[in-house]
Amino acid sequence: MFRKRIANKKNLLLLAIVASLLTGAYFLLPAPPKDLLKNAKSFAVDADLPIKNNGWIHQHIWLSENKALIFHQGRLQGLSYIQPVLYDISTGKHCLLTPLETAINKSKGFHPLGIQPSPDGLHLLWREYPDYVQSLRRQKLPGAIVVADLNGKIVQKWMPPTNTIAFRLKWVDKSHWKVWFSKFENGKHLIKGRFEGDLNQPNRIKTILSQPTELAWNYPEIVGGNKEGILLLPAMTVAQANQSSTMKYVDYCRTVSYPVKERPNTSVFNHDATKIIWSNSFSNMTVADNWLARLFGRYLRDVQYSFDLRTSDAEGKNVKFLGRFYPKKNEYFSPHDLKWLPGDKNASFISNGKIYLVPVN
Repeated sequence: MFRKRIANKKNLLLLAIVASLLTGAYFLLPAPPKDLLKNAKSFAVDADLPIKNNGWIHQHIWLSENKALIFHQGRLQGLSYIQPVLYDISTGKHCLLTPLETAINKSKGFHPLGIQPSPDGLHLLWREYPDYVQSLRRQKLPGAIVVADLNGKIVQKWMPPTNTIAFRLKWVDKSHWKVWFSKFENGKHLIKGRFEGDLNQPNRIKTILSQPTELAWNYPEIVGGNKEGILLLPAMTVAQANQSSTMKYVDYCRTVSYPVKERPNTSVFNHDATKIIWSNSFSNMTVADNWLARLFGRYLRDVQYSFDLRTSDAEGKNVKFLGRFYPKKNEYFSPHDLKWLPGDKNASFISNGKIYLVPVN
C-alpha cells in the first residue's frame, strides 16, 4: 500500500514535469506572424460574368484608386483570347468591355503586352506580341504599337520598322506617349532611339534617334535576378547604354539585395521608384521561426506553404513586414500579378478569381 502511494506520487510528479515542459515549449514558440489578409479586402471580379473558354485572370491595371481593368485570358481556336473587365471597388459594379475586347483580339495570333493606362485612365497603350503557338507556326515578328480608348476605338496603330524591339512604353501626359526601341546587333542589345505619338495627331509617329543627354530610363527597372538579389538597370543616358558595342545592357546592372535570404517570387517598384514590394512563398517546414517551431510546426499548422509581403526602399533597406498568409491543405491560393495602386497606399494581387487589396502604409 505504501509503495503504491509512492508510485502514485512519482507519476504525479512526472506528469507535472511534462506539463511544465509543454507549457514552457508553448511560450517559447514565436508569436504568430501578422495575418496578411486580416486587414486586406478581396473582390470577386469574375462572378456572374460570361467568361469564355474558362478564361483566368492573368493581369490587372489600375485606372484610378477605385477602378481596375482586369484581363481574363483563355484560348479560342488554339489562340490567346483576352476579355477585359472594368471593376469599381467603391461600388462593387463590374462589366465586360465588349468593344475593347473586340479591339484587343482583332489581330489574331497576337496578345497585348506591357499595357499602360494613360494618366487620366481613358486610353491604353500596348504593343502586340505574337501568341507562342502562332509564333512557332508562322515565325511572326512582334506586332504593332496600339493606342485604344476604353470603348474599343483604335486611336493609333503603327507597325515599327523591321528588326526593332519595343522594350519600354510610357505615357508622358494624357495625350503623348513614348516607346523606346532597340536592335540586336552581333548579339548585343543596343538602344537606338524612341518612337513618339500624339493622340491629337494620330497619323504622325516620330522616330527620334538616341541623343547623348536623353534618359532612357527615368527610374530604375528590374530586369532579372540571381542568388544575391534583383538585377537593377539604373537610370542612365542612352549614350552610356551605347558607349560600348561589346557590352550587353545587363553589364550595366547593379544588384539590390533581397530583404530575406530566400529569393522572392516577385519584386515591383512603386510609381516614383522610391519603394519596392516583395512577395515570398515558403514551404510548411520553412515557415517556422526557430528550431522548436520547426519541430512541432507540421503538427501545429495544417498548412502547405506561406505567402509573405514586405516593402523596402529602392536600395532594399528599411524593410517592413506586411504580413503572412497560411493556405490550408487543399485550399487553392495562387497569388500573382503584384501591383501598386495609384497613391502607393495599397498593393494588390490576384488569386483564384479575386483581387486582394493590402494596406501598405
